[in-house]
Amino acid sequence: MNGTLIHGVMGGAGEPVVLLHGWPQTWREWRYMLRPLADLGYTVVAPDLRGTGGSAVTAAGYDKDDQARDVHELLQALGLTGPVRIVGHDVGGMVAFSYARLYPEQVHKLALVDLAVPGYGLEEIMDPASGGLFHFGLFMAPEAPELLFQGNERAFVTWWFAKTAANPKAFPPEEIEHHYRVPAPPGRPARRLRALPDPAPGRPGQPCLG
Repeated sequence: MNGTLIHGVMGGAGEPVVLLHGWPQTWREWRYMLRPLADLGYTVVAPDLRGTGGSAVTAAGYDKDDQARDVHELLQALGLTGPVRIVGHDVGGMVAFSYARLYPEQVHKLALVDLAVPGYGLEEIMDPASGGLFHFGLFMAPEAPELLFQGNERAFVTWWFAKTAANPKAFPPEEIEHHYRVPAPPGRPARRLRALPDPAPGRPGQPCLG
């Protein structure tokens, strides 16, 4: 899809619902919602965004429009061509926002969870020099995330969820450990933090756990 390999899970039968995860998570963010939504009569699709989980790591293509195209081509390949309900959390919400902008006729309903959108706070929170969130600047800095976290990803993610989650118990050690038990695609380190800048000058990038 869109020049890359996208992994995800799918189940149920009925009108499509697309669930796009946040950072630094994967499709498993939605694991407790998949069965209930399928039981309500929906076809549920929960992909790993480009560069995360089982999806391929690529040299480029991490801006939100490109990732929205990933999702669109995935749905086309699955034969889900009608308007969809799309739910995006955090970075997944940014991708969902781009999807709705690029393919408005393909969106039945849009739900955005725990994020800011362009013109409504996104620019402020992604500018740590002016009081925005520190991790946006950190993970957009070339080479810095790799130097700081390569080989220590598990410790960082454990700290991250303990400090930032409203309910840290939602991320028990066994769930964090799951990320390190999944075999990595050929030629890719088991886990790595990457800085994924948007190629358009002046536009914010996307931190991503790969």
